Amino acid sequence: MLIYSLGVSLLLAATLDEIKQAISKGAKGKITLYVVDSKGNPVAGAQVGAGFYNQNKTGDGNGALGKTDSEGMFTATGTSTVDMHYQISKVGYYATEGSYVFCRAGDPNTVKDGRWQPWNPTNTVVLKEVRHPVAMFARQLEIEMPAQNITVGFDLEKGDWIAPYGKGIQPDLLFRYANTNTGPNYLDYSRQLEMTFSNPNDGVQVLPVDGTSKLESLYEAPESGYSPRLLLQCSRTLYKIINETEIKEDQYLVFKVRSSADNHGSITNTKYGKIYGPIQYGVLSGHHIIFNYYFNPDGTRNLEFDSKKNLFKNLKPLEQVTAP
Repeated sequence: MLIYSLGVSLLLAATLDEIKQAISKGAKGKITLYVVDSKGNPVAGAQVGAGFYNQNKTGDGNGALGKTDSEGMFTATGTSTVDMHYQISKVGYYATEGSYVFCRAGDPNTVKDGRWQPWNPTNTVVLKEVRHPVAMFARQLEIEMPAQNITVGFDLEKGDWIAPYGKGIQPDLLFRYANTNTGPNYLDYSRQLEMTFSNPNDGVQVLPVDGTSKLESLYEAPESGYSPRLLLQCSRTLYKIINETEIKEDQYLVFKVRSSADNHGSITNTKYGKIYGPIQYGVLSGHHIIFNYYFNPDGTRNLEFDSKKNLFKNLKPLEQVTAP
């Protein structure tokens, strides 16, 4: 039993040494990227750039360039101390990027004989096809709240508050804002931003962004799942966050507004759009609200924005958006 235990300990020690060697000096890595469109069809001829991170060299150290084959496959080999990063593009598709981590902390099988394991795994990557981008009212908005603790309507098409606070006409989104300093410095505060709607069938829902694709949202707004109210809030002291509900960079909103119904209660008309996070308000932004929004006026659920057809004209550089 003693001899067996000693043998296991020596084997484990050797494995740990090999892992340390791979992390510090690098080990061989091989991976096959299987590139498909949003429907799962292979994408041939997509341009692929793959870089293997090696901390002992400037930049990614080594990598590979090429195109996917007729079956959507691309294989890359390199020396890495941690992971590899890839970028994929093709005309008619939204560029995508991502990474694959070779090193699995705490797993004694993560490397063997100078090779990251598993050797040559197949990693499926979705390259979203461009479907039907449409014209939208799209802009990066930074606007001051007229006052605290009152509900103010915002017109998405005019890009302004409704009268008497601005030139807006249609109260698409209703905002109510409050910000209170609770201590001697700006990091002691309680802030709140409520979004509601003027029509009973309007609403909003929070979704996770696709952080790999240039098209971060869904192609179309969901048909259901909308809430008539969204409440963002944060209370904290200098040293502690008491509560926090925010829309951050890895989230976005889909909204529906201007909904109307017939005598039987069936929805006859709705306008859709999206707001990319983060939504900034209060404290560091003053009494301003800052976010990027896309409003589709054509009555469809299409969320795919054509950046060459922005319905807002003469936007300032900081107001322009390019994301689809």
